Amino acid sequence: MLCSVKPRPKLCPLATDKRRDTALLILNPQIDICHPKGKAFVNGANDDMQRLSAFITDNVSNIDKILISLDYNKTSMGSFLLKGTIGAAIIPAIELAVYGDFFAERNEEPFILQRQRLSWQERDSGTKATESFENTLKRFRKIIVAGEAKNLEILDFLEFWEKDYGLENVVLLKDCSSELKGYEHNSKSLYNLRHSGLRVCNSEDVF
Repeated sequence: MLCSVKPRPKLCPLATDKRRDTALLILNPQIDICHPKGKAFVNGANDDMQRLSAFITDNVSNIDKILISLDYNKTSMGSFLLKGTIGAAIIPAIELAVYGDFFAERNEEPFILQRQRLSWQERDSGTKATESFENTLKRFRKIIVAGEAKNLEILDFLEFWEKDYGLENVVLLKDCSSELKGYEHNSKSLYNLRHSGLRVCNSEDVF
């Protein structure tokens, strides 16, 4: 039996709203993942977060909203990213940029989504927090994506977003995200998304 194709929702008209031009989505900028001594460290992530921090500081006038998605585990599911622990907290380089430079410019805190370590397709579907996150993000003309890991969590999000909204207005910062060892087979799928409109570039080439 053929599956019916869900019509892609129309994005909100934004021509008169300059505050809804560009959103920055950061996935998993957490100590366990991004610090070299973290329990689930992704090689290269610490340098990614330094570059991303500089990108935020240099572009506070170009970024209208920051959204951060944080993963966490329940105690029974793993020994890292435990909610309430230091390892699950935002790495200082990003926290300082977001709550310092960006907040001073915009007087607005980031939208934080905390979620269990499930795929974007199956995670917390239908919850008010998830719906609010999704509804906020889809209002922007440009969505910039960074974080960890490029060939796992970011790929999962991009495939989820492509299905409902398309990727024509999405930019992936390739120098602010690294690949997770053991998932190299996903790299081709990630870069194939360029055929769906995904733009992949370095942070210095976005604006």
